[in-house]
Amino acid sequence: MKPSVSPNGVPGSGSFRRWIPAVGSPKTFFVLMGMLIVACIAGGFIPQNSEPSSYEAFYGAVGRVIVSLGLDDVFGSAWFLVLLSVSALNLVVCTVHRWETIRRQPGITIAHLAVLLLLAGGAVRGVSALRGTMSLEVGQTAWSFRGTSGEETTLPFSVRLDDFQIRYWDGERHVLHVFRESGNVRDSVLLSTGSFVPLDRAGLKILPLAFYPDFTLEEGGAVSRGEARRNPAWSLEFKNGATTWRQFVFARFPEFRSKSAPSGFRFYYEYIPGRVRQYESRLMVVIEGRTPLERTVNVNSPMTYDGYRFYQAGFDPDNPRLSILHVVKDPSVGWVYAGFFLLIVGLGWVCADRFRNSP
Repeated sequence: MKPSVSPNGVPGSGSFRRWIPAVGSPKTFFVLMGMLIVACIAGGFIPQNSEPSSYEAFYGAVGRVIVSLGLDDVFGSAWFLVLLSVSALNLVVCTVHRWETIRRQPGITIAHLAVLLLLAGGAVRGVSALRGTMSLEVGQTAWSFRGTSGEETTLPFSVRLDDFQIRYWDGERHVLHVFRESGNVRDSVLLSTGSFVPLDRAGLKILPLAFYPDFTLEEGGAVSRGEARRNPAWSLEFKNGATTWRQFVFARFPEFRSKSAPSGFRFYYEYIPGRVRQYESRLMVVIEGRTPLERTVNVNSPMTYDGYRFYQAGFDPDNPRLSILHVVKDPSVGWVYAGFFLLIVGLGWVCADRFRNSP
């Protein structure tokens, strides 16, 4: 049996013409674009590349569905790459099938090319983009970062954290609540080292002696293990008439009662952290002892070097010297920017042609 031959002599072109309307249909294009838009919305709405257990903890049973469908890594999933490939094939076939019409409209041709670049950029990102996190303490240097799948990725240079600062809208507050059973008196005072603070209603004077961010007891007495507010405590001196005593108060152990305190008084220490306004890292790129780049990174201002971007991602409230960075290397950025630029040019050309041809 002889293969079908079209009038132009191309074998098999009869079969080719039969499936062109389905593959290159504009309706198919809009359906695929709708699916891509839904996928991108899902990728923007659902946190990406987190630990699988975190999805179940946050979303419950739906979290398992999110992970099983690959919605925890939309832009790197196999189904998203297949969707991009099918969309690109649809656009190419649609363009070839209607080439005689499209080539007479340069704006539409450029817009088609722009969409292809955007699809190609999405594919490049899904296949070759690198993402991960890096945690550094002040003075520490790292040569790698942990990828989203837990693998270690080596950098072609090292990164050193020279300084880390947390800036607040307002400072932290230390509030001591005093309850005196006789007369059912309640009063509160802000603690800060200095002179005696009178509490007239409770009949007390309080002298804050020392603050311990992370209280512990050693042989020499009370000390703080560091500046992290893991176990905030105060050493206080109280005066009630002729009676004077000292005691510790703890934010995490509000029911603690000192044996030296007279009966009838209860004290509750409340630690209120400051509201964080900004946190920023002073990073240095180091190559063979040289420092080709030094930059302060904050939430809205990343550092870029050799194709890698370092974003300020967070910090550890229990360790004020630790900075958490998000590391990204995305080769698709140039493709996407070029696609958007050509899309603007193409659509602008189409609008200009219609304006010139309008009566």
